[in-house]
Amino acid sequence: MTLVKFMCGVVGVPRRAFSVEVDPNDFVYELKKAINEKQKFPCPASRLKLFLAKKLDAKWMTEKDVEDGVGVSAHLKKLEEQSRLRTVGLSAANVLQEATNDRIREGLREVHVLVRLPA
Repeated sequence: MTLVKFMCGVVGVPRRAFSVEVDPNDFVYELKKAINEKQKFPCPASRLKLFLAKKLDAKWMTEKDVEDGVGVSAHLKKLEEQSRLRTVGLSAANVLQEATNDRIREGLREVHVLVRLPA
């Protein structure tokens, strides 16, 4: 089992992105559980909605985008619980881009998953 680190941000919450490590062969539901365990959201993992954090130009969102407070728009792909991560664009080949210290300082590290909390 090879774990991959995914950077995540919360919709409508301007704060630093956070990372979770999961196997890309896992299902989206398992990513939800890992996110919920790390962030300790006040709701069950099943109520989280996850989206692939790709912009219209097919580039990943950045930590700066998350810190500025992102919303969910129609172009974002909702991740279905029964899908395997590697089949929805969340595999090592899709997300592994090493960020330099300068990119990290400037908030330009990639964000791969957006989390929307229940209303």
